[in-house]
Amino acid sequence: MTLNGQDLSHAVDFTASIMPGTYTSTETGVAVDTANAEEPIIAVIAKSQAASAGTNPTLDFTVEESADGSSNWAEIPSDALINPDGNAADTFDQVTDAADSEQVMGVRTQLCARYLRVVGTIGGTSTPTFSCVALFAFGKLRT
Repeated sequence: MTLNGQDLSHAVDFTASIMPGTYTSTETGVAVDTANAEEPIIAVIAKSQAASAGTNPTLDFTVEESADGSSNWAEIPSDALINPDGNAADTFDQVTDAADSEQVMGVRTQLCARYLRVVGTIGGTSTPTFSCVALFAFGKLRT
């Protein structure tokens, strides 16, 4: 894929926080170290199919931060998550059993701690089930 004549495969790294899979309970993604990313804004791509089971199933994606990548995790500041269409502080839309969802949000890494992860919180009863993945996309790492 190219953009303005540049091959994007050489410009963007993708790292999974929540691996592709089918989940029936809250999934906490793996930590991603953003210290060496070239760009101050990275993207979070969260994709999910509509719930395949459960009563009143919901899936809520959030992005959390930590200074050391292993403890004291907290949701990132509200103004750090931005909608690429408007640069306003934003949140991910809740996923239900109504439709598939693909959401892309920007993260102002300069407002966050060094490590980020995505959490997919599943709610509902009778074993709600979602297939989903959450990726971080950022400029190639400095070498």
